[in-house]
Amino acid sequence: MSLTIRAELEARHISISNEAYSLALASAEENSLELLESLIESEAVPKDVACRLWSNRLCRAYVNPLSTIISNEAIANLPIEIARKGNVMPLYVVEDGLTVAMPNPDDEVLVRRLAAISGKQISPVFCLSNEVRDAIELHYSTDQSVRELISQLERKQGTILAQLNAEDLEGTGRRSRSLICAMRYCILRLRSVHRIFTSNR
Repeated sequence: MSLTIRAELEARHISISNEAYSLALASAEENSLELLESLIESEAVPKDVACRLWSNRLCRAYVNPLSTIISNEAIANLPIEIARKGNVMPLYVVEDGLTVAMPNPDDEVLVRRLAAISGKQISPVFCLSNEVRDAIELHYSTDQSVRELISQLERKQGTILAQLNAEDLEGTGRRSRSLICAMRYCILRLRSVHRIFTSNR
């Protein structure tokens, strides 16, 4: 019998509170990717540790599609409707192979369908569900829609800052500060990826 996610994390000296684990289990099954994603989202487990754990379980490489250069040739091989429906992100083409990031790279039926649609051999790699969704919206979007997304995030960050009180900004509002830091990081990443994206066109 394989170790539970919690046991495996504890073997890596990552302890999770009973409360955090129970909350995650309330919306996901034990030993599922959904459970691990819930633990990442609640900040109970560092993302890099969680992704390394899951990719080891799958014996597949982990690739974050938001921090890798994605070729236009790869995107051209899968229409946006297919990417959204399958929750997959084409990354790059090497000779006759198309590398695709997906939360479940062992889904043989989906891999066969992608091969039939693209006319290429599919090399699946693992990534998180939300990373695929964000990458699809970013890389299949037009220049204008990406700029609008960055503007929306900047406006939202300003709104959050305006709603915070002195306590939130100084000492005890750790979650609020974490949210602001996360939003700033997202804005910087979007700008960075957008520069790479437009320069590769």
